[in-house]
Amino acid sequence: MPELWQLALVAAASVVAGFVNTLAGAGGLVTMPTLLAIGLPAPVANASLRVGIVIQCATAAHGLAQRGHRLDHSWTRWLVIAVIAGGSGALLASHIDADVLWWLVIIACGLAATSLLFPPPLGRGAGPRPWVAGAAIALA
Repeated sequence: MPELWQLALVAAASVVAGFVNTLAGAGGLVTMPTLLAIGLPAPVANASLRVGIVIQCATAAHGLAQRGHRLDHSWTRWLVIAVIAGGSGALLASHIDADVLWWLVIIACGLAATSLLFPPPLGRGAGPRPWVAGAAIALA
């Protein structure tokens, strides 16, 4: 059974993560280290984080559809990349030792934080590259 301070810490991190997600979409950079800090094994913390991400994405897609936003045909390419990379990452994570996964999660969080602190330049031709997105999804 978790201690009261652990529950309070996770609740506070969740509020901060919700705020961060609204601004930058990187609330996992708050919640993942918090879950690891209270002693959850890396695979459990990672899976817990994914549940929230699925709910967040489904809610956003529903909200956009209700407002009349429709996807063009380019979404299929991103869907294929996401399924292949996400499935590969999940398969890999399920076969990695929990201690190694812990370090990989820390590294992935550091890389994600770095990309937020030093974003790529915007402008013509500066859009995301499919292989970069696939690698990011696999690491996540």
